[in-house]
Amino acid sequence: MNNYIKKVERDNIVFIDKQNNTKLVVAHSDDKNIFDTIFIDEKFDINFIDFAVNELKKSNDLGAIYSLYDSLDLENLLYKYNLKIVNYQYNIKYKKHSNVSDYNISINLDDETKEYYIRSINELGLNNHKYLKSNKEFIKFDYRWFNSEEYIYRTYRREGKIVGVVEYKIVENKYSNETSDIFNYNNKLCIRCIFGENIEVLESILKDISSLYKKDIIINVTYSEKDLLKAIKLLNGKFNYCLYTLINI
Repeated sequence: MNNYIKKVERDNIVFIDKQNNTKLVVAHSDDKNIFDTIFIDEKFDINFIDFAVNELKKSNDLGAIYSLYDSLDLENLLYKYNLKIVNYQYNIKYKKHSNVSDYNISINLDDETKEYYIRSINELGLNNHKYLKSNKEFIKFDYRWFNSEEYIYRTYRREGKIVGVVEYKIVENKYSNETSDIFNYNNKLCIRCIFGENIEVLESILKDISSLYKKDIIINVTYSEKDLLKAIKLLNGKFNYCLYTLINI
């Protein structure tokens, strides 16, 4: 432990690993009154991370942590401090694909499509709520989900039946962050939600919108979206980060 130092620099908490000559800066969040901008990558020793997280937990300064690499050891360590995975983020590079001819595609939000969205969103939300073991009551989404005009909706049908939907927007000059370029979403398709009855449908939807706009895709995957994660990996999606947050259990 003597190799690790905690101090304050310019209103930020700083942890220093003297032996490995690494520094972990925890930036202060003015609006939440917690220290929650924490970026961890492979250069940090796991024992050093343990020290830093423990110190933050003792002083009630522990908020969200962004891990720039996927590690089971790190997941187990953070779970010990009641931190759980909220979502993974991936970047899917644009690649030209053939037209998705097996589907009847619509951009109209009819009642059947809205119902499909709301049902799917609530099922996913409830699954994630159970996983996070939050002590807050799960509040269902309703038709107010569609009040935002910045999102584009596409519905995929086979033989008249809805088999998948996707909701996304094109982000320009937004979310750039000097601490890390993982929030640079400029000129990319950002998916808010995507649902499909199987991996093949999900993969087809991702191919379709990428080819349509000729842009990279930014997509978040929650812990319970196993099929979506498989579809992303089939398209060689690149891991950006894993977001952990403190859960009261």
